[in-house]
Amino acid sequence: MFFKIQKLRYPIIIISFLILGCEKETKITLTDQTKIAINGLLILNGNSTLHISRTGNLKQQNKPQAIEQASVSLTNESKTFMFQHEQNGYWVNDKMTLEYGTNYTLNVSVAAKEIKAKVQVPFAYDAQIIRKNTKKSEMTLTLKTSTPQCFILKMMLRNYTLGANKERIYSDDWQEATIATKSTQTDNVIYKELQVPYSKLFIPKTTQASIDFQMHLDNNNNVEYKGILQAVDPTFYQYYYNYINIRQGNSEEEVLLNKGNITGGVGILGTAVEQIIYVDEPIQ
Repeated sequence: MFFKIQKLRYPIIIISFLILGCEKETKITLTDQTKIAINGLLILNGNSTLHISRTGNLKQQNKPQAIEQASVSLTNESKTFMFQHEQNGYWVNDKMTLEYGTNYTLNVSVAAKEIKAKVQVPFAYDAQIIRKNTKKSEMTLTLKTSTPQCFILKMMLRNYTLGANKERIYSDDWQEATIATKSTQTDNVIYKELQVPYSKLFIPKTTQASIDFQMHLDNNNNVEYKGILQAVDPTFYQYYYNYINIRQGNSEEEVLLNKGNITGGVGILGTAVEQIIYVDEPIQ
């Protein structure tokens, strides 16, 4: 769970899991207890957004409710950043600047309940995506970082035509593309045997990597590409894998067992260093 919470860019909300988990018979013993669910991905130099809600009654299958009354802050050794409620359970801080390699603690107080999460911002990295030829959407991602990190790649594309002066005229907006790879350096081909192709490419902890992958398109003559590459903390990385596994339908019992880093509630708070990488022209 994928996820950058802004506008549900990575829709990783536990509540939907809980509802799904109630649709079929499982071995889970449901209780009347509700929980506070917190989900978010804090982006270095980007808006920091959280979604906070109360899970529905698992036994009676009540709907979850967004939390609009709370005290929400993020702290490190010297600073405290307060979050403001926006709408529908979304809490934002658009003026906060995170720092590489720094530890932070999320503090949420809801109706006398205290919920916490501890995270660390990853370090910087260098990355490049090169298109290998003009006829096929085959690309190579290369990256280098000073410390082992986990990465998530999301590829985007948009179509264009050439105008009278050879300018590009775009016929649509950016859309997510499906990518696949046979590289053993990526976990999506081995982790719990998840099938590829599939929309996210996961790269394991490594200081250097070179990954070949393919895009799946019917027509790719005039297509512009960019990649959104995130270095994420290991806890978020593992949680997102479990989320994808649940979405694949492999195990509904994991719905309530997917372990995040929220103390006193459920969910996941992650941190990421994000780069938007425009793809180089094909190698001739």
